[in-house]
Amino acid sequence: MHCELFGLNWANSWSIFFLGFSTGSLLLTLIFTIMFVYFRISMRKSDEFRIRGEVALPPHIIGKYI
Repeated sequence: MHCELFGLNWANSWSIFFLGFSTGSLLLTLIFTIMFVYFRISMRKSDEFRIRGEVALPPHIIGKYI
C-alpha cells in the first residue's frame, strides 16, 4: 500500500500514524472542551440553564442557594 502525503509514506509507518491519530484526538478533545465551556458561560450569562438542582428543586428555591 502506498499512501504519500507531505512527502511521507503514512501507510507503512506506525509511528507517524500514531502521532497523527494522537494529535487529531487531542485536537478534537480541545475543540469540544472549548465548545462546552463557551456554551456553559453563555447559558450562565443568559440565565436560561442551571445544572445544579434543576430536576430536584423548583426555580424559586434554586435562586436562594446560587
